[in-house]
Amino acid sequence: MVVLFLLSVMAIVLAVDLAVGLVYLVTGDAPAGAGLAGVPRGAFAAGALVTIGIIAAVSLWNIIGLAGGGAKVARMLGGRKVAPDTREPLERRFLNIVEEMAIASGVRVPEAWVMDGEKGINAFAAGWTVSGAVVSVTRGTLERLTRDELQGVIGHEFSHILNGDMGLNIRMIGVLAGIVAIGSIGSFLMRMAGEADDIRGAAPLLAAGLALFIIGYAGLFFARLIKAAVSRQREFLADASSVQFTRNPDGIAGALDQIRASPGGALIRGRYAEDMSHLFFGQGIEVTLSALFDTHPPVDERIRRVNPRFQPSTYRKARAAAPEVQRGETAPPAGRRAGDIAQLVGALIPEKLSYAERLNWKKRFLRLGLQPTFETRLVAVRRKENRLEASLVNQISRKEMRIAIDQVIVEQGSVPMDQVYFDLRNQSANDGVTDLDALAKAAPQPRLRQTGFELHRIGDAVSSRNIHAAVLDAMRICSAL
Repeated sequence: MVVLFLLSVMAIVLAVDLAVGLVYLVTGDAPAGAGLAGVPRGAFAAGALVTIGIIAAVSLWNIIGLAGGGAKVARMLGGRKVAPDTREPLERRFLNIVEEMAIASGVRVPEAWVMDGEKGINAFAAGWTVSGAVVSVTRGTLERLTRDELQGVIGHEFSHILNGDMGLNIRMIGVLAGIVAIGSIGSFLMRMAGEADDIRGAAPLLAAGLALFIIGYAGLFFARLIKAAVSRQREFLADASSVQFTRNPDGIAGALDQIRASPGGALIRGRYAEDMSHLFFGQGIEVTLSALFDTHPPVDERIRRVNPRFQPSTYRKARAAAPEVQRGETAPPAGRRAGDIAQLVGALIPEKLSYAERLNWKKRFLRLGLQPTFETRLVAVRRKENRLEASLVNQISRKEMRIAIDQVIVEQGSVPMDQVYFDLRNQSANDGVTDLDALAKAAPQPRLRQTGFELHRIGDAVSSRNIHAAVLDAMRICSAL
């Protein structure tokens, strides 16, 4: 990136100096027959200094302007922060998925934003730090993707949060703004010349504006080249991380397939789409010479890498349609719901399910002043005097802790038979989600849609000693029907 940026600055400076020299020759200020050699070196030096000064000033100004972090970027792209207590079903589902991916990746839950004016399927994560991160999706993403596909997209964005890509991406926005600023100045000069009353007097201004506008394309060339060089491999990594977080390669593969099949694809129409094209989940702008300038790898290649056996025709036939919910409809506020805790997505492994399922209990323990150890893994047990000492490693921070104990009980659990649940989930009226508060009160469960059947996942033999509790949960649900 640094080498390409320096090359771009050098190319722009040389192009500006060439334009300065040609202006000298055209206006007759240079000695006859001397060519560019007759142009004073001071003119070239002044052109170079002014150009570098403009690039540096514009880059610095934009970096300072983006000090607001992810929220600032989201607002520039027409985003709106989703209220935590939103009653819109699609936004409610979006918030639940963001929490699920925060659990799976082990990072703080970021703010959720929606770009209501964008109908393409796209998303981005932005922020200087993890604590200031936001995840934003387009309205088209919410309306056209199934729950599993949306989880795949959000899992991809969480990889950018976890791997520190966000700070680099925002820094690139500011830095690259400098090298395309010359073209913007050229456009401004041409508009001024076009509005002038004296066309002949404005001719030099028009010529200078046209020259700077053409030079600006050199800046755009290098800006797109830099974004393509930096972004492509990071997108492959983020796709792989999404599969790791969700345990469901069909989720992100299906989302990419929907981009490929949709008329608008992943295109972003906003004013800043060009400046921020490297942030997005999919290729947000159309460019010529796509093999050279695309900020994202080809969709076919991305699908092949996450799921080599993916068959578009078979997937589309089996795909459950995304829920048709209008923005005006409402859904009951759902807080933390059992189905969202238990479902990180796709085929869950017992360890991941146990970790996610216990998040609600962890919150309750902390309110009571208790210190849960759900994120830790037992790695060793040794005898110490007349007791045992257990070594636990935190799976997020990797920090080891030792505690004195009297005994160790190992409960491995069993793999749930949940295929029928996943097959029916998208067709259910409650999205397969069980509200914990309603369950505790034996009250009717909230519904996302008024028609259709309710689907609840209880017990699942997560623990062999949990069957009695599952029977009681089933009784509470059925008693409210």
